[in-house]
Amino acid sequence: MPAITPRNVVPYPNTDTVTLNDVILYNISTFQQLNYTLYTNFTLSNDKTGECWLAGLHGITPPLLLNTTGNKTRVVDGTSCYTPIRGLQQHGTLGIVLAILFALSFLCTVHSLRRHVTRQHISVESGGRTTSSTSHRQWYWLLLVTACGTISGFMAIDVDRYYLPGLPLVLQSVFYYLMLPMLLAAVWESVHHWTLQQQIHQDQAQKGGGPSSLPLLFYLSLTTTFLLSIPRNWDPLQRQRSPEQTAATAQPVATDARFRAAAVMTVASLLVICYSLAHSIMSNHQQAIHHYRRCRQLPWKFKLVVILLAVRVGYALAAAFRWEINPFRYGVRAEWLYGLGYLPVLLAVGVMNVTACLEEDYCYSERSAEDESGEGGQREISERNKLGVALGIVRQQSG
Repeated sequence: MPAITPRNVVPYPNTDTVTLNDVILYNISTFQQLNYTLYTNFTLSNDKTGECWLAGLHGITPPLLLNTTGNKTRVVDGTSCYTPIRGLQQHGTLGIVLAILFALSFLCTVHSLRRHVTRQHISVESGGRTTSSTSHRQWYWLLLVTACGTISGFMAIDVDRYYLPGLPLVLQSVFYYLMLPMLLAAVWESVHHWTLQQQIHQDQAQKGGGPSSLPLLFYLSLTTTFLLSIPRNWDPLQRQRSPEQTAATAQPVATDARFRAAAVMTVASLLVICYSLAHSIMSNHQQAIHHYRRCRQLPWKFKLVVILLAVRVGYALAAAFRWEINPFRYGVRAEWLYGLGYLPVLLAVGVMNVTACLEEDYCYSERSAEDESGEGGQREISERNKLGVALGIVRQQSG
């Protein structure tokens, strides 16, 4: 990602032409009358209309032609400042790699969702108890996470290639920010489903369940995070076309009170998830006296995912107070944005997909072992006997 070029005003000469970077610009007096300002970063900008044209770059057509219609005079030929003319650099390359990985994760999540639905149908047919209303939601949230990661990664291409920061920076920032609350929701649904399964397995649905207010508290904090961060004017973030403009416009918005409060609410959401896990372990594994033994009952996927979430939430909290590492900063170091921003999310999605496949194989192996031991056959005989009794009753009634 190119560095921000200092922008100083170039004074207009008395002539109608000016030479900038060995490129001759014509109709200077007309541009001056139309309130256009010439800057040292090779741009000709009108602050009133928002128009900006490249001027003084080799190989780029300067704004030469002016068209007058009635009382309005406008530029009809030239190259906009918001044009992808730069080459692809580090941020764009990493964005492509992450976008492809997120796209592959999207396909893996679709596969995990389908296998999960199939496993539930098998469990229902075999007389098992399921909590399908909670188990599917985690995969729907993960689909949204991977979709946002794919879009945000591809937007990094135009963030690099645009001559000045523009709409791609805003789109990358919006979809990047959406990933965290959606990932928190996916992890919460996975944890909530696991706690319900533990209650069913331990036959403690009445006395071992977590507080009924936990889902309400979680989604209240998550909704607050969304309302504080997403519904806002994102346009100031793209106004990083000079160090002075960045310090006056973009930096105060990216580190304002709303983003800081939203980061604090993500910490609250993570704490609710951790409390739900701890409560489930303490309630459903009371036979384990030591806390260490109770913690060992926690699936390793939750341990990894919570650690990755803690890294991602910690970075969001720090970035809300430090502009130097803020992901909305144009030219932020790739180690911060991709190493602490995108990578923990991608790894968390990968962990949840891998463990879904492992759990699926484990359930199938358990079912196969059950069938080999005769329990499956006994269940089939019992079902046949029930069917035979039902048919006998029907025949008696028809006779």
